[in-house]
Amino acid sequence: MARARTIVFRAFSIFAGVTIALVLAELVLRVFLPTPSSYFAMTPNLQATFSAQLHAKGVQGPAVFKVNSMGFRSREWSTNRASEYRIVCLGGSTTESLLNDQDRIWTTLLEKRLGQLPDGRRPWVGNMGKAGLASSHHLVQLKHLDLYDPDLIVVLVGSSDFMSRLKQGDKNPNLGDQPQDERTLEEQAFAALPDEFLWDQPATWYRSTRLWRRVSVLFGRSVLSGSQQQDQHGLSLERWRAMRSGGERSNKLPSLEASLDSYERTLKQIVGLAQNLGAPIVLMTQPSIWRAGLTDQEKGQLWMGGVGDFRDVPGSLYYDPEALERGIDAYNQRLLKVCRETTAHCIDLAKAVPKSTDYFYDDEHFTDRGQEFVAGRVAEGVLPLLTDARSELR
Repeated sequence: MARARTIVFRAFSIFAGVTIALVLAELVLRVFLPTPSSYFAMTPNLQATFSAQLHAKGVQGPAVFKVNSMGFRSREWSTNRASEYRIVCLGGSTTESLLNDQDRIWTTLLEKRLGQLPDGRRPWVGNMGKAGLASSHHLVQLKHLDLYDPDLIVVLVGSSDFMSRLKQGDKNPNLGDQPQDERTLEEQAFAALPDEFLWDQPATWYRSTRLWRRVSVLFGRSVLSGSQQQDQHGLSLERWRAMRSGGERSNKLPSLEASLDSYERTLKQIVGLAQNLGAPIVLMTQPSIWRAGLTDQEKGQLWMGGVGDFRDVPGSLYYDPEALERGIDAYNQRLLKVCRETTAHCIDLAKAVPKSTDYFYDDEHFTDRGQEFVAGRVAEGVLPLLTDARSELR
């Protein structure tokens, strides 16, 4: 009996000691590492240089990646709000344009092409793109977009929704019907966000602690993690291409219907939130190089379109380019349908961008020439919206 009491006492002492240590650590982190009071898509003032031109053909290097103080891959906006027309661009990696230089990404080029507006305002184009973000992430971003007071919202979307569905293979045909935790989506969509109170989410209270945040960062809990991260020299592209080259092949896609229905519903919610903000919204289809008849050299540039952890597991199943073209076209057609049925404006980039290695350095990411082409098409699409009459919507 005495031995049992001793064991219980020691266990309680250890538990109490660990609890006190964790509480103290949490208090220290809250004092010395305060969290932001706002939402930032990217880490403010982050800067990096990429030299991936050997593996991303058509991209000049070195390429500067620079984030402003508000978490956009853009220049700082004006302190005089009345002098500026703010365009906020949402999207995944094809908006982020990680390997392209800051001056050669389509959002920067769009700003330059638009020039000064007839009413004297100067356009500011904010790039909130982040690799891996899907329509559900953009939906939670829209809920906080009033912080940036946008005049126009542009969304390039579809690829991440499609890729997420493909990763499931045939295991879960009802993927689109699964509920997603909004806080998790926020943590993936924003690099920095305000704390939650512990009681806001009782079932997952621990995720509101500063300790959880720090551990999450250390272990890479993000949309992309581990070996799936893009390195500064583009070597990851060659590794991923080799994985695809050695993988299995299929020309038959899994069922997409549930995911497409969910995608359509989410896009309509996004359009509704934009209406609540009083800002016009432009939805853009996702271009890709996928098509029948790709040469062996063109196929050698591909790495996307696999099942499961295809970038880490040798021998994974990958879908053929013809199948991938059919799949992304299905998502693009749903987006165009949403534009026909709502107030959203559409730019059909997928139809416009040539399926050539002149414009893509892999499956869907743009070369510098591709960035220029996209910027030109987006400028043509949004110019009619940048009028005094359109500003009355605000």
